[in-house]
Amino acid sequence: MNSFVVPTLVGLVCSTFAFGQSASQRMKLTFFAQPPTGDFVATLPGAATPAFRFLVPEWINADSFDVLKRAQSILSWSGPFHTAPQTWTTDTQGTLHGVLIVTNLLQAITVVEPHEEFVAIKWELRNLTDITWEHPRTDFCMGVNAGGGQWANKTFLPLSKLDRQEDGAYWHDRVAARGAYIHSGGQWIKFADAKDKPLDATIIAVANEKDETFAFMIWDVPAPAPWINNENACMHLRPQLGDKIAPGRIAALRGREGITPKGLAEIWRLYQELLNDTK
Repeated sequence: MNSFVVPTLVGLVCSTFAFGQSASQRMKLTFFAQPPTGDFVATLPGAATPAFRFLVPEWINADSFDVLKRAQSILSWSGPFHTAPQTWTTDTQGTLHGVLIVTNLLQAITVVEPHEEFVAIKWELRNLTDITWEHPRTDFCMGVNAGGGQWANKTFLPLSKLDRQEDGAYWHDRVAARGAYIHSGGQWIKFADAKDKPLDATIIAVANEKDETFAFMIWDVPAPAPWINNENACMHLRPQLGDKIAPGRIAALRGREGITPKGLAEIWRLYQELLNDTK
C-alpha cells in the first residue's frame, strides 16, 4: 500500500548545533506541528519568543505533471508538503535529518544545522517515478509570525495583534514595500522595482522599518519567482531544480535562512560562504 514514512518523534524541542559555538549561542528549533513535519519555528539565542518560521519545502512541482497533486492522490493527506509527517532524527552533534518518502513518486531528504543567526539547510529530491520531470521547481517559505494566533516577531510586526491577515497586510504594505531586496543579475535590487523583470534571484531579504534587522533566505541555485505574501507575514524563494530530473536521479539544494542585525553586506558574505562550503 502506498504511504509516507511514519515519523519517529525525536522530541518537540530539538537540540541545536554549530561548530565552535557554546550552548548559549545555539539557535533553538521546535516542530510547528505534531507529528513532526518539515515546518519549524526558530528562536534566537537568549530570546524568549520565536524569531521566524520556515517550511522545507512548501511545495514541489514540474512542467510535466503536478507533483503535489500526485502526492495528494497517493496519500490520505491534502496539504502542502510541509504538512506531511516525516521521519526526523538528530545526530550526536545536534543536526536534524528528515526523510519523506511517497511511494513510487519521490524521496525528499532534509538536513537542518542551526547556527547562531541562521539555519543551514541541505535538501535533496529523488524522482521515484518512470517519468522525467521537466523544469522541476520547489518553494521554500520563511515567515516572521506563526501564521496568526500564537506569536509574532515584534521587530518586524510591532503592532501585531496575532491576526494573520493584519500581520500580512502590515508586512507587505509597510515593511516589505520599503525594505525588501533580492539579489539578481549580480546586484541588489529593491523588490518593488523587480516586478515583471527576468530574475535569477538567489537571495531575498527584508529589513524592519528601522533598518536595524534583516530577515533573509538564500539558496545556491536561481529562484526566478521570489514572492512577498500579503495574506501572512512571510516571503518565498522558488528554486529551480535544473532543466529536468530523470527517473531515479537526484536534484540537490543548499541554503541558509535567518535573522541578522548586520545588514545586506553580512547576508552577501553568508551567501559567498555557502557557495564556498564544500562539506
